[in-house]
Amino acid sequence: MPKHNPKYVITDTRPEVGGGDISPMVAVQPVPHITNKFYNISFAHYKKNKCEIKELNKSGHLRKILTWFRDVGLSTAQDELPASEHIKNLGNYSFLFDGLDEDVEIKEFKSGGTCRIFYFIDEYYKVVNILLIKNAHIEY
Repeated sequence: MPKHNPKYVITDTRPEVGGGDISPMVAVQPVPHITNKFYNISFAHYKKNKCEIKELNKSGHLRKILTWFRDVGLSTAQDELPASEHIKNLGNYSFLFDGLDEDVEIKEFKSGGTCRIFYFIDEYYKVVNILLIKNAHIEY
């Protein structure tokens, strides 16, 4: 039987008499699955030292970037997100992968010209992690 505390629940991990290896309370924990929830945008992994957001002008490129943020925030499924390209951990792009897990898939949204948003998606928590907003094109 779980022990209750105002902040959290501690599950009894002792196996039942004649039962399996662990208590059914531990084996059958509900997984916090997020459905029909809008994507959140996070700057937790943002590369501030490479940021070029100040160089963005008030042209159509800035409007396209703001529209991209709006569209991401109103999306509930990955196929609703604005079209982007996957980038590889090669050459001048490799700094974007610093400090991230090996299996992270970084995407690049091109707003036109040289303006870019680099990000990756944590689908489990529905978070779009913004890595960099760049005004200059990066070459492999």
